[in-house]
Amino acid sequence: MSDVRLAADALGKALACVAEREYAELAGRLSLKQESERLASVFNAFREMAKCNGEPDFEDAWIALFYLIWYHPRQVNLFYSIFRSLLNHQVATDDSEPHGSMLQIVDFGCGALAAQMGLILACHDAFGDEGKPHIAVTNIDLSHSMTRLGRRLWDEWSRELDQAGLRNLEALCDAVPFKIANHRIAKVTNVNKDAARYLIASNVAFPSNLDTVHHDLARIWSDMSPDRAIVTTIGSRVDVEQLQCAFEGAEWDGRDVAPSAELDGSLQAITDWRRELGDRLAGHATDSIVENFLKGDVEWAWGPATRVGHFTP
Repeated sequence: MSDVRLAADALGKALACVAEREYAELAGRLSLKQESERLASVFNAFREMAKCNGEPDFEDAWIALFYLIWYHPRQVNLFYSIFRSLLNHQVATDDSEPHGSMLQIVDFGCGALAAQMGLILACHDAFGDEGKPHIAVTNIDLSHSMTRLGRRLWDEWSRELDQAGLRNLEALCDAVPFKIANHRIAKVTNVNKDAARYLIASNVAFPSNLDTVHHDLARIWSDMSPDRAIVTTIGSRVDVEQLQCAFEGAEWDGRDVAPSAELDGSLQAITDWRRELGDRLAGHATDSIVENFLKGDVEWAWGPATRVGHFTP
């Protein structure tokens, strides 16, 4: 089994550990019926999101937790697949100093650091155990709840990597410094013109906030002058092309990104945890959506509605 697959399995265990701990804190002394009612409100918010009826309140700790549980693995795989292609191409074309590169990344709407985790896996895949590039990441998100979960998951993943004997990957995690700005827009400073610069905006645009997202992305684009902006959206919500006006003078390259076969299938640890929760709540559910949401597998692969666009100067 490859290091990437082992690291992914470690991430699944870390996610289950964080989920169990966080859920215990949230549920507290609630009755089973009260738990079920709270979950029903969360899952209905996700259903409304899928129907383009507004953005969930990610500052709500319940919504943040179950968004993490359901969407995080497929986001990690998405960015692993994107960065693996970009970095492998960089290694193949950089004849002068293939392992001496620097990466500077701004992740606008970072959530629980899925893009950064996918990047870690891709760097290990592209560069092996030696000569990995220097990486600096700035994460921007409004939700303290999501970024708090991201920090906890990052720490737990590092421990799981160590226990799995993947010390090279654990060292890479420790070597990638990141900072989180909990506000909508931050001035991007200390831009490294010698680095490969990427701006990421993953699933941040909704019909209700499109003008604001345009404005914020345009400012970051101007601040850092990135080599590439990587944007993902849910096709039924906002199309990638609708964000093009944020990137002045840029060319848009719409791409189909195939999920990595290396991270195929379900995430067993978190799937088992969710099913155990569903069994515990059986008979107390006030809405069938609770049982339907909890009994399905958590998959690495993302849905066909996901759209990926690359904008280059």
